[in-house]
Amino acid sequence: MKKYISIAILLILNLTVFSKNIEINFNVPTGKILFYKYGDENTREALFYDGHVFLNLDDKEYSFVFSSPGYPIIQKQINVKDINSPLTINFTKNNMAIIKGNVKNKNLNIGGAKVTFLNSQNKGYDFTTDIFGNFTANIPKGNYRIYVTKDGYTLDKKNAIVYEFNKSNLPYTVNLKLIEIPSFIKGQAVDENGNSIPYPEVSFKLDTDIVHVKGDEFGIFKLNVNPGVVTILCEKEGYTQNGTVRNVEKNSSITNIEIPLTRIRATISGIVTDGVKPIRGAKVILRDNDFNKIASVKSDENGFYEFYKIPSRKEVFITVMNNNNILKKSETFDLEKDIKNFNLILDK
Repeated sequence: MKKYISIAILLILNLTVFSKNIEINFNVPTGKILFYKYGDENTREALFYDGHVFLNLDDKEYSFVFSSPGYPIIQKQINVKDINSPLTINFTKNNMAIIKGNVKNKNLNIGGAKVTFLNSQNKGYDFTTDIFGNFTANIPKGNYRIYVTKDGYTLDKKNAIVYEFNKSNLPYTVNLKLIEIPSFIKGQAVDENGNSIPYPEVSFKLDTDIVHVKGDEFGIFKLNVNPGVVTILCEKEGYTQNGTVRNVEKNSSITNIEIPLTRIRATISGIVTDGVKPIRGAKVILRDNDFNKIASVKSDENGFYEFYKIPSRKEVFITVMNNNNILKKSETFDLEKDIKNFNLILDK
C-alpha cells in the first residue's frame, strides 16, 4: 500500500508546474511579444507599453519573438526557471545608435527638458526627459552636438562637445548637466518725454545688500539678482531721483522697467545795473560753457530780469549784450537750484 502512495505522490509532483511573474524592459516604448513553450497548442501574444511588461510564465524554456515598429525582430530562447531579475531587450538598427541619458542640475533631476541631437547636416532629433530626468534616444549613427532646452537653465559648457555615436550594438550613456540661469533685472532711465537719460547711477537693494551699477549711453542698466524683493533707485545729476520695488520670482527675470526722472529746473533772477541806476531793456543771455544760448530775456523798466524754470546743468554763465558787444560776462556757475539777486553790474 505504501508503495502505491509513493508512486502517486511522484506522479503528482511530475504533473505540477510552477509559474513565475517576470518583468521585461525595452529601450522602445511599444511593441509586441510572441512566445511559445514546447507542448503548447498555440503561440501566445502580449503587447507592451511604456517600455515594459509583466508576464506570468511557467518555469519552462520558451521561444520568444520580440517586435517593435521600425526595428528588426529579436528572437530568443529563454528558460524562465533561470530568471531571477528583470530582463532587458534592446532593439537596434544597423544604422541606428541608442543613447540612454539623464539631465540634472546639481543633484536635481530635470524632467520635461527637450534634448536635441544635431548632426553635421544640421538635422535635429528631439527627445523629452521623463519626471526623473531620463531619456532614451534612437538616432542614426554619426557625430552630434547635444542641446538642452529648459526654462531657467542652460547646458554646462563641459557638455558642449561633439559626441561620436557610431556603434549600434550597445546603448551609449550620456549624462547632461544644466546650470541655472540667474534671474536679472533690466531697465532704462528716461526723462519726462520718454527720452533716454545716459549713464544713470542705479542702486539695487537686495535684503541688506546694496549693489551700485551705472547705465550705458542709452540709459539701460542690468543686474543679475537672486529671487526676492528688490528695491531699485535711479539717480542722475540734474534730475530728481526716482525708484521702484519689484518682486523677482525663481527662474524669471524682469526686462521692461522704465524709471522716469524729472529734470530739476531752476530760476535765476536779478538786476542789470551800471552800478548807479538800473538798465532798462538790456538783452540778458544764459549760455552754456560752449557759448551756446540756453535762454534770453530783456530787463524791465526796473532793470529786473528772470530766467524761469531752466533745466539744471553744469557750468553756465550770463552775458549782457548790446548789438554784438558784450557789456557783461558773469563767472561760470552750476545751475542746480534757484538763484536770487544775481545782479549784473555792467563793465565800465
